[in-house]
Amino acid sequence: MVILASTLFVILLVIAIIVIDKKHDEDLQIHIQAAEQPLIEQIEKMSFQMRSHSHDFHNHVEVLQGLLEDDKYEEAKLYMESIHTAVGKIQSRTFPFQQPIVNALLQAKTTHAAQQGIDILVTSNEAILFPQMMSYDMVRLLGNLIDNAIEELEDVQTNPKTIEIIYTKKLNIHILSVINNGPPLSDDQAENMFTLGYSTKEHHQGTGLASVKNIVEHYLGQITVFNKEEKVTFQIAIPE
Repeated sequence: MVILASTLFVILLVIAIIVIDKKHDEDLQIHIQAAEQPLIEQIEKMSFQMRSHSHDFHNHVEVLQGLLEDDKYEEAKLYMESIHTAVGKIQSRTFPFQQPIVNALLQAKTTHAAQQGIDILVTSNEAILFPQMMSYDMVRLLGNLIDNAIEELEDVQTNPKTIEIIYTKKLNIHILSVINNGPPLSDDQAENMFTLGYSTKEHHQGTGLASVKNIVEHYLGQITVFNKEEKVTFQIAIPE
């Protein structure tokens, strides 16, 4: 009888361990998916931007083909020169960081911004952006901040439209500022911009700035917004 009870106890214990282990694996998978989602969104945005560039290239080729078929060689030459100048300006852009993943992100965002008539300027007195931060988090943070700045300038009549990205280190504090010369934030925006789900744009999930705030807090940093009439600045300060 004692042996039967012991055997039954062992069987129940094994079943309980299997159930708990399975539940742990399910919870872990959910957490992994939740953590990966913001990065996936950034990759999807970059993929969309690359498809957009391909579509633009196709349009340019069609215009040139039409001009050549109509024997408008001088117009075709001028059009090609304007394309060459625009592409050369973007491709010649260099960035101050020694991190390939950061430079790739900046290149993609700069090209996308240029299509919207927005110029991105990057300055830094440091070669490594946030050395204490995982590349995974850095892509999410920087990508979302730039996307937010681009969205604020897309429908604005300001000329020129500029986004300044300034990175510096003061004592043991790493400071990143992303500045756009769009309209000042409304009181509602200033109060709710970091709230998950909040967005002033249609078809937006409102996860970008909330994600940025979570990343900054994870690295024990602070994010501050300076709201002036001529510029809006998002400044991130993270200790070394």
